[in-house]
Amino acid sequence: MRTLTLLCITHILYAKFSAENTLMNKQNQLSRLKAAGVSPATLKNVSSLKKASHVAVMVDNVPVVLTGPALDEHSFSEALRLRDQQDFVSALRNAGHSGAITVRTIAGKDIDWKVPLHAIAVSNPGKVEMGGEESEVVWLFPQETHAGLPTFCCIHSEVESIATSFQRKKAS
Repeated sequence: MRTLTLLCITHILYAKFSAENTLMNKQNQLSRLKAAGVSPATLKNVSSLKKASHVAVMVDNVPVVLTGPALDEHSFSEALRLRDQQDFVSALRNAGHSGAITVRTIAGKDIDWKVPLHAIAVSNPGKVEMGGEESEVVWLFPQETHAGLPTFCCIHSEVESIATSFQRKKAS
């Protein structure tokens, strides 16, 4: 009987700790999102994107993240850094993207665009954005049907620093 009581108490304490830990993680993620230089966004019109060529992080030849125009060296650099970032690779795997991860250019007309199109865009750290505001798009996620991967890219400090490195490039 004593073992059963101890097991019940342990289970209750573990459940309470897990709930508190989950709440703390969500609060930390929200704080991180508010402080980030980018935030999740969506676009409804992809017609101009279909006419351009893009640098893409590909998984099994499917574009997962578009980092910028095909002729932009900085877009290639960002894509290569993303491909090599272990937590980003883990996030891809957790999101169900399996297979070889490569970087290459792709024509917009060859992409199966999901609309609304998930993206990350420049944000003002510390400001809560309510949507509807115009902002510069940083990366596009043409195959994503929810905001999980874009949100991860905003709250993970190393990935977010890759996304915001374009600002340092423009400043120099």
